[in-house]
Amino acid sequence: MRKPPKVASALLRSIAADNPPLVGDVLEQFCLGRSAVWYWRQVLAIVGRTVLAEVRGSIWWSGAAIMAAVLVLDLPYLIRGVGYSPA
Repeated sequence: MRKPPKVASALLRSIAADNPPLVGDVLEQFCLGRSAVWYWRQVLAIVGRTVLAEVRGSIWWSGAAIMAAVLVLDLPYLIRGVGYSPA
C-alpha cells in the first residue's frame, strides 16, 4: 500500500478529526492511484474550506467585539468632546 505524505496526512487528521469518512475517502483515492500533488491539493482545499466556515460563523461576533472595544476605548474622548467648542 502506498503511503500518503506524512505532513499532509497529519494536517488532514487534525483539521477533519470530526469527519472520519472524509479522511477515509481522500486516503482511499490516494491508494487507488492518485498522486501526492492531488492529495496535497485535497488537504489544502479541506483546510481552506474549514477555515472559511469558521470565519463565516464568527465574523459577526468578531465585528461586534471589535466595535465594542473601539467604543469603550474612545468613550472618554467622546464624552470629553461633547459640548466642546473651539474659541
